[in-house]
Amino acid sequence: MNHRIGLTIAAVVLGCALTAAFAMTMKDASAMDMVQTVRAENGNAHFRLASLIDCSGCRTGGHCPNVCAKARPPQPAPSKGADNRNTHGCACLHNETNRAVNFRYRWGSGEWKVVNMKPDFQYAFCWKYAEGSKSSPDLKFELDVDMTKGSAWRTYDIDRMQTPGSTCNLVPAKAHFDVKYRPKTDNQFIAVYKRD
Repeated sequence: MNHRIGLTIAAVVLGCALTAAFAMTMKDASAMDMVQTVRAENGNAHFRLASLIDCSGCRTGGHCPNVCAKARPPQPAPSKGADNRNTHGCACLHNETNRAVNFRYRWGSGEWKVVNMKPDFQYAFCWKYAEGSKSSPDLKFELDVDMTKGSAWRTYDIDRMQTPGSTCNLVPAKAHFDVKYRPKTDNQFIAVYKRD
């Protein structure tokens, strides 16, 4: 029994030390965002880092990385004078289902990136422009529309707009898309819809 308590205390101390060390390397990092659990299970102590990404900005309206971004309302389209500040071509995808969805995308002929997006989360597809350029390669996007045990990949066109940064809250409303259940499919199939 004392062995279990010793392991649990060691895990807590190690977890706190790692979190504190990592928090010092991140600007505005929140230790509570990084350490998810410290627990004893079957006599073995476990701790795991929930994320090595600072999600504190998601709650305060600041910077919110794609992987932890909860849905926030889109910003109005930037004024014409703001074109010089636009550094990215972006679109934002919102998961409006109550389950995680799978999609994959790539820029031009680059490598496919596979994403599993949680319910009520959003994802920014952004291409950082090269110096003096305001264009991006083609965005190829596929969604696994089958919410059963199978998979069925369908291609969608995702239009992008120029933005001053790479987060969904900076993407104009015209470049926001929703993943929703397809009507009359008993929530077994999903599709991408452009936001109104």
